[in-house]
Amino acid sequence: MSLLKDLFGVQEELLRSLLAHTMPALIWMAAIGFTAAFLYGVYEDISRQLRRNEIARCFLQLLEVGLKQGRSLEQTTVSLSEQRVRSLGVHLHLMAGYIERGLRFEQALEDRARAGKSAFLRVLETFFDGSLEKAVAAHLSDPGAEIGPDELRRLSALIREAKRKET
Repeated sequence: MSLLKDLFGVQEELLRSLLAHTMPALIWMAAIGFTAAFLYGVYEDISRQLRRNEIARCFLQLLEVGLKQGRSLEQTTVSLSEQRVRSLGVHLHLMAGYIERGLRFEQALEDRARAGKSAFLRVLETFFDGSLEKAVAAHLSDPGAEIGPDELRRLSALIREAKRKET
């Protein structure tokens, strides 16, 4: 009986000693693991946003090329889908399917107002770093931009209204 008591006593002391010496290492390993997981999550989020911006930029450039070649937005979209361009995502193929059923490009978008706002925000984010000021400045500095006095008055009124809401 004393042999078992001595054996378990030795094992208990050995286990306590082992835990006392390895506990700091285990804590550090857990901290490093959590930090690595957090950093990987941040990396994935940033890279997902960059990929989305790059896909939007690529799609806009492909549409521009199609328009320069004399094709409509519908023809260009269906052509890209038929060529199985996977890098543009599944939404391109869904839109092409709607277009092939007879819908126009604009009608293929489920909610035009929401899609337009979303596209505008993506263009702002992709090309102007999210700055409305940069986008308007780029448009106003274009020698070919024609802005009539009525439109300037409406824009001024919108800016005044936004200032009023801000205060």
